[in-house]
Amino acid sequence: MSAFQYSRLDPTDQSFRVLILEPNVWDTPIHCRVEHASLAAPPAYEALSYVWGDATALREIYLEACVHAVTINLEIALRYLRHEKVERILWVDALCINQNDLIERSEQVQKMGDIYTKAKRVVAWTGEASEDSDDALKLMEEFTNIGLMLGGAEFEADFPLQTWFNLQNWGALWRFLDRTYWSRMWILQELFATPYRSQEKCILMCGKRSLDRFYYDLACITLATVMSSMRCVDEITQEIREPLLSMMRWNRTLPGLVMFHTLTNSQYLSKPDFGLLLKTTNFFQAADDRDKIYALLGLAPAMYQDFHVDYSRPLKHVLMDLVQFLADKEGSLNILFGNRSSKSRLEPTWTPELNSNLISESWVPNDLGFWAAGRTQPMIEINRSTGVMSTRGITIGTLQTVIAGPNLLAGSPDESTSAEGLGDALGYLRLIDEINDFLAILPSESERETLWRTLVIDQDSSGIDPIHPAPNEFGAAFEAVFSRKGAEIETEEEVESTTQFIRSMAKYVTNRCFFATSNGKMGIGPRWAKPGDMAVILYGADLLFILREKGAGYELIGDAYVHGVMHGELATDENRGNSQVFDIC
Repeated sequence: MSAFQYSRLDPTDQSFRVLILEPNVWDTPIHCRVEHASLAAPPAYEALSYVWGDATALREIYLEACVHAVTINLEIALRYLRHEKVERILWVDALCINQNDLIERSEQVQKMGDIYTKAKRVVAWTGEASEDSDDALKLMEEFTNIGLMLGGAEFEADFPLQTWFNLQNWGALWRFLDRTYWSRMWILQELFATPYRSQEKCILMCGKRSLDRFYYDLACITLATVMSSMRCVDEITQEIREPLLSMMRWNRTLPGLVMFHTLTNSQYLSKPDFGLLLKTTNFFQAADDRDKIYALLGLAPAMYQDFHVDYSRPLKHVLMDLVQFLADKEGSLNILFGNRSSKSRLEPTWTPELNSNLISESWVPNDLGFWAAGRTQPMIEINRSTGVMSTRGITIGTLQTVIAGPNLLAGSPDESTSAEGLGDALGYLRLIDEINDFLAILPSESERETLWRTLVIDQDSSGIDPIHPAPNEFGAAFEAVFSRKGAEIETEEEVESTTQFIRSMAKYVTNRCFFATSNGKMGIGPRWAKPGDMAVILYGADLLFILREKGAGYELIGDAYVHGVMHGELATDENRGNSQVFDIC
């Protein structure tokens, strides 16, 4: 039997294909066909959001009477979606796009945002049922009802539903939110097309059971509210309560929660710039790393839509093209930001890092009000044959002291149920000890103030919106924490201030480092910075960068905060004579 042959789509109009899933009973072969349609006047179709799965594990279906191989996960999804009596009209990327035609694939990828937006419904296939997936969906429904009942009220320490919390199968929910579905890059764009907290526009399917995405959204909101409340830690015994206890024992990031926060930040609040989107979605995976860029085009503002999707270009060139494109489009080098983590990453080192296992607070310069390079414009030249980017900037200092922050991936706090035990496992006590050693060599109170302001990047970031500069009360909180004088914290105001200081510091030192330069500057830098590295301002960037000498040029290690230079203090016309060209490879 011959292979199915796709007829060419018209690239000049809004044409696309839909899949007609033919009806039949459960255990019969899958039969379907494709038809051309137009996004200008589309039929009523459902867009399938799913994970392809192992590309080498295939099953056969019939596509217009031709045997056609698809991944096992797609074949299973189609079997669950198929009706017994009536046809079902779907859009499925693997079947509606000719995957062997790179030109068509590039054209259709640019239309995917519209394809999902114009679907009558998005069906999110999370996979087959497990032994406790029904418990997870039920818990999301009940948790949502709690959130609606309380109407956003504070969860106090004596919250009467603690007994209910203790009886729930939180492991089932963590396993559901840890499914591969939530970690895939394209899922972001697919779910982004459905309005936040909308009903009936998107359903989650797990086996035969389905749940409106509305419940997923509100369950995540309620969970975040509970987790951020003081009730998760007993004030007297410091014992950690449910649901935080079981989540900490899970000891890894839940992609379902990361997905929700990424969607709400992109969808509900505002559309962030492309570089921020790229950095905040670093966690998500794609079979083709180029898709980690192309999948974001549907989420980004219109000004970025003319970045050309081209699957014929190698990843290295796509990344270099992106840096040049954003430098020209935005007039900045903020695309270079990142707490770069991989020692075996692709070169050149100045291209965006697409895969990282480090979890650290995203630097959001516009929100934090940083503009280290002042109003300077990027001055770059890219040699695509050598991979060297030449750019102008100013040297701030050479790193002399480097103290690593807690490593979120290193701890295994499975056996600890106290806040102190978890802190010890994640390296916070080591950080306190090493900062205390550094304190011993600081001769003045002004230097101690510089130190504590550096540790919180001079922000009170304990609430929703950061407050700059950090309040003076943080100074007393710093002395209490790092001098181990916790017993002297007596008033409610002191307790609150110390809690705010610790939360603010934890946001920025986790999986990063504190450093001091040979000329007395202090900062927060990337995880892998080390003595001898250089802190520099690059023209057109709101943060600083850490560079490391390599041959006649430099490697880019990551971005950095340096206290006292974050508001253009050194990027002045008078200081331009001190600038130099950095060749970054």
